[in-house]
Amino acid sequence: MDNIFTHPNTWGSHDYELAFIVQEADDQCLWALRNAIWSFPGILGCFLEPNREPAEQERFRADSFSDPGEYLRGTAETDFGIVPCVTSLVRGYDGDESWLYFGMPIAAIARYLTVGGFPFDDRSDLSWRDQVDHWLFRLAQHVFQYAPFDTALTGWTDVYGCTGGQIIPVPSDRWCGFIEPVDGRLIWHPPNQRAPMG
Repeated sequence: MDNIFTHPNTWGSHDYELAFIVQEADDQCLWALRNAIWSFPGILGCFLEPNREPAEQERFRADSFSDPGEYLRGTAETDFGIVPCVTSLVRGYDGDESWLYFGMPIAAIARYLTVGGFPFDDRSDLSWRDQVDHWLFRLAQHVFQYAPFDTALTGWTDVYGCTGGQIIPVPSDRWCGFIEPVDGRLIWHPPNQRAPMG
């Protein structure tokens, strides 16, 4: 598809995210986690310029960036189409947890799936989330083979903020999907509430 990066409103929308949460993570741990994301089959990167198409700019290896917080862009060939993607980091200090994000602009997903007003609750059908979450769970399984994390969330993860160093327990009412490592494998807890913003 043409205009993956430069399609109107691509970078101005909210992201649908897979957020990896790690307690007391050092740079080496976060670096390995970030690099594992970019090694997933179908994810192509990394690129630095959002206003030029990938074919028009230099491509870099993720592991060539020593700072795990470097904001990197690429493309993801998902089950529903090819979309732009990004990784970013909110680093924890003084005992707070770090959040490493993989995000896909919701406006780009909307080119393939009917997303309604998400993350705003306009009472539209949210069954499209199953397809996106399934792909993100496969990404999390891939990452878990190479880099540990304490938990991960899918969706519009801003609804859960920094927790002061405490890993979020899986709640009974979930606006996000939760991915919980248990005994060396990942358990999927799907979202069971509507869009997070009324």
